[in-house]
Amino acid sequence: MVQGYEENGFIPTRHFAQLFDTSLRTVYRALHSEGLHYRRHAIKPLLTEANKRARLEFALKYINFDWSNVIFSDEKTFKSSQHGRVMLWRRNNTRYDSDHVVPNAESGRITVNMWGWMSSSGPGELTVIPSRANSVNYIDVLNDVMLPTVRNVFPVEDMPEISFVQDNCPIHRSIIVQEWFSQQSDIRIIPWPARSPDLNPIENLWGIMVQRWDNRNERTKEALSTHCMQVWDSIRGQNLCEKLINSMSSRLQAVIDQNGGYTKY
Repeated sequence: MVQGYEENGFIPTRHFAQLFDTSLRTVYRALHSEGLHYRRHAIKPLLTEANKRARLEFALKYINFDWSNVIFSDEKTFKSSQHGRVMLWRRNNTRYDSDHVVPNAESGRITVNMWGWMSSSGPGELTVIPSRANSVNYIDVLNDVMLPTVRNVFPVEDMPEISFVQDNCPIHRSIIVQEWFSQQSDIRIIPWPARSPDLNPIENLWGIMVQRWDNRNERTKEALSTHCMQVWDSIRGQNLCEKLINSMSSRLQAVIDQNGGYTKY
């Protein structure tokens, strides 16, 4: 039974209760005595060997990089209803083993897509983006939201060059978006490894927002987006972003330690 759960922690306990003609309580006690516990599964993107190699190369290159003035950006979908987590049996400190990670599913009755940026100075701007955003929409966000709000916090005389992080979604990699960046002499794109949200501190900022989220079951996108803005603003002035960005060296070291694999972040 223990070997079965170490190979597949998602097996229903009733399977072994029926197999051994015993009670669920007896199965639970036996698993606990062997160091197996019923835990939430981890949600991570699937990593191929190529992904792992790219992550490792990135970590080795940037392990000593100064991230204090980097702009981290990302998109996030917020939902009017939340969903439960899948549980499984596993040993302590094995949450991020590949067998204990499953892809996340996005769904909900009402959703709103948000784009935001953060730096060590705190949360930057948060804005609503179309549910089916395209490259033109993204360039509008960069022109109308990112550039003016970043420069409001970091004037040219203080930060001549903006170091900018975005993920590898197709919109970000489109030709017209790349052309837009090539025309910005004061912006430097930091090439990000694919499927590596664990390396972007803004993912943890989204997580903090979810933790602070009080379910209101909004009935309109406008109400839901207002809720997002309120939670985002509640994070300002608490040094949370600085702490998250200060963890970059630890994140990269974790990637190195895992040979490009999953980390706890």
